[in-house]
Amino acid sequence: MKPTKYLFKKDRDVFDIPVKSAKFLGTSGRADTGMIFLILGLFVAGAVLAAWGGYKIKGSRKSAGWPNVPGTISSSDIAKRVTRDTNRRRSRTTYYPKIAFHYQVDGHNFTSSRIAFGTGDSGGKMKWAQKVISKYPVGNKVTVYYDPQDPQYGVLEAGMTWRSVFLLVGGIAFLAADFFCPTGNSHTFVFG
Repeated sequence: MKPTKYLFKKDRDVFDIPVKSAKFLGTSGRADTGMIFLILGLFVAGAVLAAWGGYKIKGSRKSAGWPNVPGTISSSDIAKRVTRDTNRRRSRTTYYPKIAFHYQVDGHNFTSSRIAFGTGDSGGKMKWAQKVISKYPVGNKVTVYYDPQDPQYGVLEAGMTWRSVFLLVGGIAFLAADFFCPTGNSHTFVFG
């Protein structure tokens, strides 16, 4: 395997970094489209995850200051989704806590099913889903935090969630991986 070569056709900036865009060449000297698609895919995935995570973190931080009202749990159950991996001929089961609650703001009745800002319809193992629903049995009185500009948007847990942080960190990891892709041993990185 040939070592990675860096060929520069143009000037470098003050940090000794090439100033022109890069072109990836395979060992034959032609553009390696697989590598280009991999890097573009990592970049797009990283940018989308980081932006989505940033949006969720912003919203979850904002929810920490929302007003609250009393509410009541109207349903508390676990849903499951089975996905089949045809390549491995295995199936995977993911469990989701399904909680609904009702509350009243300024004489208007609302129903919501969001546990926390940023969690969406995320799932996990059965033990995790059972732990979540055990906190919210049917008929239980709860505190509901609601968006004062849109009271129909209510959550049971205000503030930051680890899942929204995970999105941001995952996006940053994909972006970082994107920058390390060109260092593969069988590719030449040509600037110019």
